[in-house]
Amino acid sequence: MNIKQLRKKVLDLAIRGKLVPQDSNEKPIDILESSLPVGFEPPFAVPESWRCATLGDCLPYEQPGKYIVQSTKYSDEFTTPVLTAGKTFVLGKTNETDGIHVDLPCIIFDDFTTSSHYVNFPFKVKSSAMKILHPNVAIVDIHYAAYFMETVDFTPTTHKRQWIAAYSQRFIPLPPLAEQHRIVAKLDEIMQVLDTLSLSQDAARRKAKQLMKKLTASALTGELTHEDTTDWVETTLGEISNYGQVDSVQQSKISENAWILDLEDIEKDSGKILRYRKSSEVKSKSNKNKFHEGQLLYSKLRPYLNKVVIADNDGYCTSEILPLEFTEAEPRYMQYIMMSDKFVKHVNSSAYGVKMPRVKKDDAKSYPIFLPPLPTQTRIVNTLTTFQTQINNLLEACK
Repeated sequence: MNIKQLRKKVLDLAIRGKLVPQDSNEKPIDILESSLPVGFEPPFAVPESWRCATLGDCLPYEQPGKYIVQSTKYSDEFTTPVLTAGKTFVLGKTNETDGIHVDLPCIIFDDFTTSSHYVNFPFKVKSSAMKILHPNVAIVDIHYAAYFMETVDFTPTTHKRQWIAAYSQRFIPLPPLAEQHRIVAKLDEIMQVLDTLSLSQDAARRKAKQLMKKLTASALTGELTHEDTTDWVETTLGEISNYGQVDSVQQSKISENAWILDLEDIEKDSGKILRYRKSSEVKSKSNKNKFHEGQLLYSKLRPYLNKVVIADNDGYCTSEILPLEFTEAEPRYMQYIMMSDKFVKHVNSSAYGVKMPRVKKDDAKSYPIFLPPLPTQTRIVNTLTTFQTQINNLLEACK
């Protein structure tokens, strides 16, 4: 069980009354008016002294309009955090002194993704796409509510504001207030330990990534495997590949069962494909680039994301992805080259476009490559693959 799974298990115990003992002397909370339907039965058993309500009963909301930051010129030298309810949470700090939210603690809730964060410090916000939730203190400890919201399984199916439409109507089990406080105290204690372990894992992953980059850099010069480089040749990416040449196909001419690869289907900086979708599942009607199994697929959009994969089947991809063929070069070897820090810095330094930077074709084609013979490429790839597997196994054992 990894840390994420352990956190989920602990929260599940908490909301079922199995984390801290009940006290028979504590009276149930008095819910004067609940939005739950008459005869409502909770989806799991809760202790007899607990009551049920909706999140909306417990957490009246406030619109964030008066707390929206005027300028996005953030600086660590400023004092007031600017928050988003999404994964990023803290976008930066502002020096603005008006419109700071100080009614704390509270919960910020992303009205479209339903992501949420417990907040106990003054802040401003980036946009109006959220609700600020405050506690009905007669019935709920807001930190208990925040922990409970981590357990809610809710996936928005439409792009609309979710709090009023659906999320606020979700059920929440409510222990007596004193028990809620005990649950929060125990969860705080456990989560602090889990967060510390998670930081240790994050540090280990960062070190492993740095190690793999060093090994790759050493391998591509022949040092790692002690190669005799006298038969290596100096060339460029343009001389050994069809970079920039594509077979463009209209979406209407692609079979419904064909594989369509988009940018969001590729994990950044890992060389892994995250998701496979059929043409019938893709809404885009734009032309696609045809590719075949074994080709290297390179994303020319936002090169710093380092999205480079090997196709494990035939298919079609967005025009932002270039399928590459090579002469005298193995695609797996070229994947290591094109994901190397050296190559990424080369193409990123001259990319054009501010918001959506793209690689300049001529700059990519001119990238210098010290190319070994094919048997040596295969040996280097196999060595790097072995190292990567061993590192992944060590990281997995640390979970």
